[in-house]
Parts: sequence; structure tokens; C-alpha cells
Amino acid sequence: MAENAFVGEDGRPFTIAEYKNMAGRAGRLGFNETGKAIILAETPIERAQLFHKYVLGRPEDVTSSFKQRDLPTWTLRLLSQVRGVRGEEIPGLLANTFGGYSASLANPHWIRQTEGEIAALVDRLPQAGLAERDGDLVRLTLLGRACGSSSLAFESSLRLIELMRQLDITRTDPVRVLGIVQVLAEMDAIYTPVMKRGRAEPVRASQVGQRYGTEMAHFLQRYCDGDFQYLARCKRAVILFDWIGGVPADEIERRYTTTPFQGAVSYDDITRIAEGARVHLRSAHQILSALSPRSPTSCSRLTNCSAGSSSVFPPMRWG
Repeated sequence: MAENAFVGEDGRPFTIAEYKNMAGRAGRLGFNETGKAIILAETPIERAQLFHKYVLGRPEDVTSSFKQRDLPTWTLRLLSQVRGVRGEEIPGLLANTFGGYSASLANPHWIRQTEGEIAALVDRLPQAGLAERDGDLVRLTLLGRACGSSSLAFESSLRLIELMRQLDITRTDPVRVLGIVQVLAEMDAIYTPVMKRGRAEPVRASQVGQRYGTEMAHFLQRYCDGDFQYLARCKRAVILFDWIGGVPADEIERRYTTTPFQGAVSYDDITRIAEGARVHLRSAHQILSALSPRSPTSCSRLTNCSAGSSSVFPPMRWG
């Protein structure tokens, strides 16, 4: 390791725990007596700061990434790791995870209070095609396992399934799926520079229609909290379309910047949007494969897209 921040994700610095975890993997136990972990510093002052923070620092307290609001996602991911389970056993299984243990420790009645939510979810899964009952057992379908092993929250998976079921899979270009991915809550969470005044941004909707077809503009309105979220989705979609089409980064910046003060698109914005789309395209591929097992051609094209094929996700270039 040489950096002290994640590359290609959100750019945040490593936590102390992440550094010590990676540094502890230097070398191979049983093969090397010692290993080296290196962080590059540009100045002596930065070197002292990094050494004090990462080498001498105390790791942060471990916390679960799951919150109570994430219970459906949490449950689906747990079920994707077992062959089948009785519905009434699910709260106990959750309690045996670190997140469940922490919740039970904070609230001794957590399991009992959670039973109703889980029972409602178990009834909902078969209706969505994500699970089936085998006697007393609840088993995830192939579609359910695809969702459970994806990067997406439960509700985002349902969004993707609903929209993809409206497509003709055999004729769908993977670039169109790239547009649909912008509807996901995970993509909405990515900062997208949008000018909130004037008439410059509403043109993004017509640009989406020109690039993806009029149907895409209607897809991007689904599950929308307001006009600005809709315009942000449109802006991400057209930026990605142009980038995949080989438009230089500086031209994309110029084309989609409204003013230097509001709605300005930078190189970092483009790469952040592209990386988020790439990650969630992998999930889209898994779900699409489960929805259309008889359309391997379409799925393989999306595989290339999600894997970062140079023909779909080209290197960033400048004019």
C-alpha cells in the first residue's frame, strides 16, 4: 500500500483500523518472517503526522454498518447465505450477527420487537419473487440470491427488478441499463452538481430522450423526491452516455457546467459518478441474469459493462 486514501471509491482516508488491517497482511504467514507496509508522505511534517495517526494510533471502535432501518436488506443478505430457514428462526439468526448482538445488548427486547417486521418481510419476499416456501422453510429464489449478494439495499433491488421487467431484454443495449441504474437510491446519494435556479438544467430531460429514448426520461421520474433529484438523475445519465461515447473529460465539463458557481461539473464529479455506476452495474447484471436466464447474450454484454470493459467504460481522456 502507498496511498492513505481509497482510490476509485469515495476518496476518503483510511481509518486507523483499516490501515492496521491492511498492514497486518504484509507478507505471508509461514512464508515470510517480516512484512512491510508503506505510506508515502510528501513532506517530513506529513510523515510525522501519518506515523502518529496510523502507526501509533488506536483503532476506532467497531460498529455495525446495519441500522434498524436496514432490516430488510440485512435479512435478505443473511438469507442469501443459507439454503433454507424457518421464518420464526430468522430473528435468532440476526441476533447472532454482530449487528444483532449490538442491538440486543442495547435493547434486551430487540428480538421480540423485531419479530413482527421480519414476519411481514417474509410474507413480502414471495410476492416479489425473491423467495419461496418449501414446507416450513423459506428459501430465496435465484432472483432473491442475486439481490441478497448485490451491493444494493432491499428497496433498491425492488426498484431495479420492476423497471427491468418492463424492458425487452433481448433487445436492450447495456447502455440503457446504465440509465436505469440512476434511479437507485445509492446513485441518488452521489453528489451531482445541479444548478437550482434558471432554465439551464431542465434541458437535461430532453438530452436524456435524445440519447436513451423518451422511455428513459419517464423511468428516471420513478421513485423521485422532487424536480432536482430528477434533474440530477438526468444529468448523471447524459454525462455517462457521453463519456462512454468517447467525449473528452474537458468537453463533458464544459458541456454540463451551468456556471462556475452552481452546477459546475469537474473531473472528480465525472469519475465519482462513473465509479458508482460501474459498481451498481454489477448488481444489475446479477439481477438481469436471474430475470432472463434464457438471454445470455444480453447478460454477457452487461457483464462487460459492469466489469469495466474498455469498449463500454473507456479510460478518461482529455481533448
